[in-house]
Amino acid sequence: MRCGQTGCGATGRIAAICVSERRGEHKLPVEEAELVEDYGLRGDAHAERGSTRQVSLLEWEAANAFFRDSRLAYRPGIFAENIVVSGLALRRLSPGDRLRLGEQAIVEITQRGKQCHSHCRIFEELGRCLMPEQGLFARVITGGSLKVGDKVVPEKRPPVSAEGISHDAKPNKKVSTGSDTETT
Repeated sequence: MRCGQTGCGATGRIAAICVSERRGEHKLPVEEAELVEDYGLRGDAHAERGSTRQVSLLEWEAANAFFRDSRLAYRPGIFAENIVVSGLALRRLSPGDRLRLGEQAIVEITQRGKQCHSHCRIFEELGRCLMPEQGLFARVITGGSLKVGDKVVPEKRPPVSAEGISHDAKPNKKVSTGSDTETT
């Protein structure tokens, strides 16, 4: 189920939205939040203009399965994830795929998984963590309001020119290339 140029027929729902004021702590569930273009969730410590990891996503079903054989229960935000999606196989998405969240917000997947920089309580109890295996990271293409229960729909990828530039790319945007910044 790669979404690619044609999109996908599947639809999911936002099961949880989670934010934290500081990095390095569990996020707390909220009923609604605002995704800000090229920034992330308003009020979340991980939101950052220009970052490729402005928001993190996790599949509800995968999170619950992770805890199935343990004495712990899944609580949204425990992995520091921002948006928990149910009913949509996020594990089948790839960098470049896009999701419409709610009525107008659009995010583009930029990364699958991450390296755990510290062993959290979950890792200490179970010997593994879910985010390196199942977590997705995205940048916010179009902002918008989100509520728990909103639809999550895979979108078609924008066409790409022969030069590798997306047709919806914004001109004259500053892009970090590591040691310096260039204008595209």
